[in-house]
Amino acid sequence: MEHLKGLITKFVLVTAVLFVVLSLFYGVDFGDVLLISLVLTGISYLGDMYVLPNTSNTVATLADLGLSFIIVWLFGGSIIEENIPIILASIISAVIISICEVFFHIYMERHVLEEDAHNTAVSGQRFSTEFSSDEPDVKKEYQKSLEDNETKE
Repeated sequence: MEHLKGLITKFVLVTAVLFVVLSLFYGVDFGDVLLISLVLTGISYLGDMYVLPNTSNTVATLADLGLSFIIVWLFGGSIIEENIPIILASIISAVIISICEVFFHIYMERHVLEEDAHNTAVSGQRFSTEFSSDEPDVKKEYQKSLEDNETKE
C-alpha cells in the first residue's frame, strides 16, 4: 500500500511541476504533460527503489536530475507540437523536480523503504556457510587409529 502512495505522490509532484513549467509558461497541452509525467514517474520511481536504498539521498537526487532532464527533453522534443525552447524547459523542469525529490526521498526512506525492510523475511542478513565441529576430524581419527594399532602390536 505504501508503494501505491509513494507512486501517486511522485506522479502528482511531477505532473504539478511539468504543468507549471510546460503548460503555464510554454502553452503545452495538458495531455502531453500527462504523458511525459507518466513515463517520468514510472522510470524514476523504479530508479528510486534501486538507487535510494543502496546510496544516499544526494546520489538519488542527482540521478533524478539527469533522468528528468533526459526524459523531458527526449519526450518533449518528440511529442510536444508547440515550438518551445525544449532544452531550457527541460533544465528548468529537471531542477525544480530535483528540489522536490529531496523531500520525496526523505518520505520514501521513512515510510516506503522502512516498511519494505520490516516485511522482508530475511532483511539485510547475508547467507554464509557455517562450519562446525560436529563432523569428526578424519585426519586425527586416522592418526589415532594408527597409534592404537602400533600400541597393540
